[in-house]
Amino acid sequence: MMSLYLPGSSIPTLASTTVFANMPMSVSVNNVYGSIYVPSTMVDSYKAATVWKTYAARIVAIPE
Repeated sequence: MMSLYLPGSSIPTLASTTVFANMPMSVSVNNVYGSIYVPSTMVDSYKAATVWKTYAARIVAIPE
């Protein structure tokens, strides 16, 4: 299982909800998938953004 870190201040556009299929972050370890780390000020925006909201349960703040 791997995670994705997006430290930027803008939300990238995703082409579809399957964009992360067949990637290491989409492989579960004990039914747990990799997290998507974003700046704490952007968490709610990512969770509401088109396509990104599919991954809302995995979007968390980058640890400080």
